[in-house]
Amino acid sequence: MSVPLRWQDCNDYSPETSPEGPKLMQRRLTRRVASVRTLLIGIALGVLLSVAAMSATRVLGGASAATLPLQPVAAVSPLKVALQSASLTRRLGYATVTATAVNTGKRRIGSVEAVIELLDDRQNPIQVETALLPVDALPGGSSVPFQVEMRDDARAASFRVNFRQLPGIAAR
Repeated sequence: MSVPLRWQDCNDYSPETSPEGPKLMQRRLTRRVASVRTLLIGIALGVLLSVAAMSATRVLGGASAATLPLQPVAAVSPLKVALQSASLTRRLGYATVTATAVNTGKRRIGSVEAVIELLDDRQNPIQVETALLPVDALPGGSSVPFQVEMRDDARAASFRVNFRQLPGIAAR
């Protein structure tokens, strides 16, 4: 157990005061208010610039949306699936192909995959994306719309759409 070195009465204690005490406190408060005000103005400007940048991107992205010409598909697949219509829209660094596939045969075809190729000006593929058609099986004579999104490439001059059936799955 420890014993205090000196007993002191708390009623006798009075804090030391200086004539500059209130002025010093006022200066500190003014500095804090100024720094908080600067921080809030910085945040407000950041938000304002972000909103302006997003709006400009949206406006410019909509204005610069372009459609590439359709490259005819070479019939290399034994599938009886044809392309009825197709368009490609470029926006914000992505290319979106919107198309309709038609089963020209009489039998159902299951698990059909669309193969989209972006082609350069010499018709060489520079990017490929695949996606399953949104139906399990495409009945004979019917059509189905589909959409495929992929990263855009500035070198793309045209695109090609082809169809294939996933390997190992028999046509029904």
